[in-house]
Amino acid sequence: MSRNFLTLAKYVGIAFFATSTITSCIREELPDINVDVTGISSVVGASGNGIVKTTIQENGVSLYADMANADPTNLDLEITVSKGATWSFVDVKMDSTFIDYQGQKLFVPGQCPIDTTVIGEIATPHDFTKTRYIKVVCAREGIHEDDHLTQQIINSQNSMFIGWEKDGQRTKEYVEGAHLYKIWSINLLPAGIPTTLPFDNWANIAGTEFQQPYELIADNNGKMITTNIWSSTNASIALMAKTMPLVMYGSRATTDVAPVRDGENKSALLLTSNDIRYTNTGNRPFLAGCCFIGEFDGSDTGALTCTHVGLPFNQMPEKLCFWYKYLPMTIEEPNANPFGYSFTVPGISDYVGKKDKGFIRAVLYRADGDHEWLNGESIRNLQNEDIIAYADFVPGENKDYDESVYTYQEVPFVTVHQVVEEDLAKWKYNLAIYFASSYDGFRFICGANMSNQIMKLQELNAKVNAGVISQMEMYGQMMQLLSSQMGTQLYIDEMEIKCK
Repeated sequence: MSRNFLTLAKYVGIAFFATSTITSCIREELPDINVDVTGISSVVGASGNGIVKTTIQENGVSLYADMANADPTNLDLEITVSKGATWSFVDVKMDSTFIDYQGQKLFVPGQCPIDTTVIGEIATPHDFTKTRYIKVVCAREGIHEDDHLTQQIINSQNSMFIGWEKDGQRTKEYVEGAHLYKIWSINLLPAGIPTTLPFDNWANIAGTEFQQPYELIADNNGKMITTNIWSSTNASIALMAKTMPLVMYGSRATTDVAPVRDGENKSALLLTSNDIRYTNTGNRPFLAGCCFIGEFDGSDTGALTCTHVGLPFNQMPEKLCFWYKYLPMTIEEPNANPFGYSFTVPGISDYVGKKDKGFIRAVLYRADGDHEWLNGESIRNLQNEDIIAYADFVPGENKDYDESVYTYQEVPFVTVHQVVEEDLAKWKYNLAIYFASSYDGFRFICGANMSNQIMKLQELNAKVNAGVISQMEMYGQMMQLLSSQMGTQLYIDEMEIKCK
């Protein structure tokens, strides 16, 4: 614990310029810089083509595999790149930068990881159970040292691994005769979402301090395979949590489970809205906890478009069944906090004094139409012509429930467009499931208030400075503050997707 946490919080608050987009980076349209992956196809061992869909994003390639039939440890890829470019697989290591501040080691994120080091060329990999990387290199004619526009754009692309390379030496600065390079990640994701989602299995996300749930499915041989179908906006607050002990991950596991659960080591999903005013994040004083099926795209600067919601699905859903518990807080104006930061959230005055509501929605949509995937904003638009069916539930809207216990809920899917059975069998539809602790959290309107915790922390800080209590005593009391509710809480357990 810092010997002066409040000063530390003020300092670090300047560094974190956004909430939902902290790990994202500037997106610019590169002017005629041809170092692109243009296509990718695959053959999976003797079992046939288990890859049902591929997507090429701005800094990554996603392969969606029928995990019951595919063998990710024996995957051959055919990759095409821009004309005149060459490609290879590389291992990538990202190093963070720390600085000393008042005796503390502080993580300095800037906008992106500070340094990315390629650790040698590797042979063509076949095992894609781990993230792989493609390095594309090409000559870039007509670029000179005084081409400031291109230089400026390239320097802004840290997380996209763009730069110059000459004689094996990489740099962000142009040198005569250098070649451009860019690195794409390759992620293997599941197609075929399990229809039983117990939220019992959790794993640490590499390079972070938070966990996400994962599911297990059986392959054709009965072997259980891990499927990482879940994502969350935890990635957007991971950097804050390194230096802000009171920042809580909005999505996490809890042992407070539904009453139908038996046995040990059972978990449920807990989403919590957070008051993050003391981090000085502009007009984003609150952050709703959310968890969804899909991917978090760190290269996207949009607070909602960075969430790619949905994965390939080949069944017609009929009902969404689950146990839930909802503990809403009253929505308040985010007035100036003890640090003097003030906030203005458009539209929040219409909600002040009202109890918060949650957001649960499942959507089956056509993924080869106008929308390759939904995001945290478009999933709220049920007029989208690509949407086939949806199940919608708003925790807290019905007042006739006991906040202290779990309640069982069945939500039928409403069909709005006819599904094409042949296309469904060919994985041309995605299923999206999205939970948020606050219905309007995407507009930064949440039931969350930790002013009381901040005041108590100020008191503890004063006692430490006066020598009344030790740093260790302060730390213990600070941990107790975390146990009190600081924002709206949504518990989800024992979910099942019943299909026709």
